[in-house]
Amino acid sequence: GTHYVGLWVGTPPQRQTVIVDTGSWATSFPCSECTDCGEGHHADNFFDETRSSTFERVLDCDECEVGDCKEGYTGCVLSTAY
Repeated sequence: GTHYVGLWVGTPPQRQTVIVDTGSWATSFPCSECTDCGEGHHADNFFDETRSSTFERVLDCDECEVGDCKEGYTGCVLSTAY
């Protein structure tokens, strides 16, 4: 079966339910700017980074440890699909 974990992310905290995928190197959840991200298939609302005082966008591509910098998008982007 599928295993889920409820995370509380940001300040103030926002609940994000994620799938525990033991075959993957990353766990992620969609943010409010995400398009074509499985709307209607997530247990929680997308993470709203504008509501989080501790959210920081990685703008320097050299600091992008996971994901990559994409043309036409400001900062580091991580995407995954199942």
